[in-house]
Amino acid sequence: MPPRRILAVLAALLLGAATLVAVPTQAQAAPNGTPVLASAGGTAYRFSQPSGAGNYIAIEHGGGWKTYYFHLSAYSVANGQQVSQGQQIGVTGSTGNSTGPHMHYEQLLNGVGQNIVINGSGLAYPGSYGSYFLTSDNGCSGPGKNYMTWGSGVNVRSDAHLSSPVVTTLAGPTSVWVLCQKQGDTVNAEGYTNNWWSKLRDQNGFISNIYIDDPNAQLPGVPIC
Repeated sequence: MPPRRILAVLAALLLGAATLVAVPTQAQAAPNGTPVLASAGGTAYRFSQPSGAGNYIAIEHGGGWKTYYFHLSAYSVANGQQVSQGQQIGVTGSTGNSTGPHMHYEQLLNGVGQNIVINGSGLAYPGSYGSYFLTSDNGCSGPGKNYMTWGSGVNVRSDAHLSSPVVTTLAGPTSVWVLCQKQGDTVNAEGYTNNWWSKLRDQNGFISNIYIDDPNAQLPGVPIC
């Protein structure tokens, strides 16, 4: 997958529960100390600017791509450490020129700020603080759980309804991360009936719980959407 696509899609990994506002982008999160994750792999460098960005990390991803994570209360990696996608690199705070706990995030290509896309919506760069509001649902309803699906040609839909648009199709058994679940249309397959649907993080859509490899109609330990 090209670096631009990786960074656009994986920006949603930054925080378990984040509201992204304006540009340069702030990820507002409560309480203070929320984990901040790398949106893509690379080499992480630690910096401190008490009068501005506070404690922050810059990750060099290669190919001219770089991401910034400002106003951290603490670092979680060493300076110059290699990090992987989704790895915790720090925790949110209000260091530097900041009025409250949040995380200011930027993507740059060859030193030029890029648009950030989350859940199919974009935050234009450059812009002004408070001009855009957008919530990432990556983990916002809880940590979720990993499951295997079964069956072939399973449609992932935009909502928990058989009439909802298909966003992708699972060709065969697939390892998926279920963020949350909710009731929707009743589905009948292989002698089973179920009206619970799972929201899949990476596919950004819903499948019937019938196709989740678990004997329970409502998945245990998975929050309600």
